[in-house]
Amino acid sequence: MSRSSGQRRVVVDDASHVRYVSPGYVLFDRGGTLFAQAFNPTPGTMLGTAVPLIQGIATNVGVALASSGTLAYYAATSETSESMRLVQVSRAGMPAPLSETAGSVWFPRFSPDGAKIAYGLSASPGLAGPSDVWVVDVQRGALTRVTFGGNNRHFPTWTRDGTMITTANGVTAPNNVISASADGSGVVRSVLENAPRSFPTSWSPDGRTLALHTGGGAGPGTSTSRDIVMWSSGAASPTPFVATPFEERGPIFSPNGRWVAFVSNKSGMNEVYARPFPGPGEEITISVGGGGEPVWGPSGRELFYRHEGKLLVVPLSDAAATLTAGKPAVLFTDPYRLDISGSAGGVANYDVSPDGQRFVMVEPLRAGNGQPQSARIEVVLNWSEELKRLAPAK
Repeated sequence: MSRSSGQRRVVVDDASHVRYVSPGYVLFDRGGTLFAQAFNPTPGTMLGTAVPLIQGIATNVGVALASSGTLAYYAATSETSESMRLVQVSRAGMPAPLSETAGSVWFPRFSPDGAKIAYGLSASPGLAGPSDVWVVDVQRGALTRVTFGGNNRHFPTWTRDGTMITTANGVTAPNNVISASADGSGVVRSVLENAPRSFPTSWSPDGRTLALHTGGGAGPGTSTSRDIVMWSSGAASPTPFVATPFEERGPIFSPNGRWVAFVSNKSGMNEVYARPFPGPGEEITISVGGGGEPVWGPSGRELFYRHEGKLLVVPLSDAAATLTAGKPAVLFTDPYRLDISGSAGGVANYDVSPDGQRFVMVEPLRAGNGQPQSARIEVVLNWSEELKRLAPAK
């Protein structure tokens, strides 16, 4: 992006954790492999071809580089699958295991009556592989499979009557948005077809409007940044709600439907904001000093978000179409799994129960012993010399 004109253009596709490294390289992660490519910063153009440097980097984590020529990164696990469990956590932070799964669990959501929890489940550790939506009965622990293979489905969103679960059907552009019967009968209804990479996150209280974020990838009609759109029942296509050059994602309707909370990095870091719906009106900054993964409390008088290993709560006052936010307070220490989709921290990887007294969180496990999985950091010394050898600057 040109700082003077604001004009933007794509210089490399399918890349994350992008860094510029002197004397003239761009480093980026693609599918767990660190690549380097020569780069001329004056015209802003890539030179030559990308060269693979290090394989086995944990996806969606990134690397740390020091000016001394030292590199550090999280090493990807050699396991092809993970073991996780859903945990119910009280407002005081006391956990109670709910259900253990063989696979990677994402984005749990309480049903409107609190009796069930929907979640995405995949065999692969990240979000790129095939996945399906499952439902667990909170009291009995019984599992029900809702969708049946063949695509990537990670973002379950209950319809307001609790009979269907709306989810993205695929992660590449264009994709579809569907609603599947929550009872596992296999009934599927199309919501949006050939959408420009769209991910549903919340139905309005009246069940007539679906909030989604779109973009963040290549494909026909797809923006390289993420924006928030609203789809109304019967409409041919969604309409923009928040569209900027920055990353907006994870929109969530307030219980009364008058506000939408979301995450944006327009300040230079992830922060939680709220805008009146359908608008117009003043945007309110909810978080302080950074935050992500917003979830409304069922009363509408509080909003939860995550930041630096803590779950925080913000008291709210909603009167005369004006939302007033109080000072954030730490509810409990939060060691549970975070959202890593896209620009991480947008979509809540947890949920609050309809009575506001319990949270469902995702806890990674080491297979067989119920303990958290260990992480390994690899450190490479004099790495800048290796970079010059493998990818000579043009």
